[in-house]
Amino acid sequence: MLSVAKGYKSYGIKSIQGGTISGIDSLLAKLNAMPDRAREGLRQGIERAMGDIRAQAVNNIGAFDGEIINAITAEAEVQGDTVQGRVYVAAQGFDPVQWPVFVEMGTGPHGIASSGGPSGAKYPLPSSAYTQQGWYYMGDDSEFHYSEGRDANPYLWPAYQARKPFIREIIADSIGEEMSD
Repeated sequence: MLSVAKGYKSYGIKSIQGGTISGIDSLLAKLNAMPDRAREGLRQGIERAMGDIRAQAVNNIGAFDGEIINAITAEAEVQGDTVQGRVYVAAQGFDPVQWPVFVEMGTGPHGIASSGGPSGAKYPLPSSAYTQQGWYYMGDDSEFHYSEGRDANPYLWPAYQARKPFIREIIADSIGEEMSD
């Protein structure tokens, strides 16, 4: 007879009786299910981490633009053996369509020169991504106006930077929770 010391887990093996191990089928089923459970824990962890980044982005943008707040989306998906997560601003008929990007990065010389808000964390893109000079545009008043752009008001990039140190822990906790069930 196989005995397990008190206080130790038996991992489903209860005893050897008459040359057979009772509980081995249950153990094998649990072992076979581990990769699927680990992947589900990973998916849940990535989903939680993306949700944290989304919440931080919403907090960063504050009351600045409710339309953008409502469009910030977090998701995690399984594609074969890969689990991916992303936080993005869903297209929702913004006018202009690039408005969320203009808010995040700023535009023109003002976007280049701006510190990127109180955190100072702008997207790590080269200044060549900006229009280098001011421009004229037709206003609602049918008059031409000159602009050198707008300052950056980053919300996604600083959210990622703020939550990045916690992503691994969130994922590990989720996998652990899934595996312990």
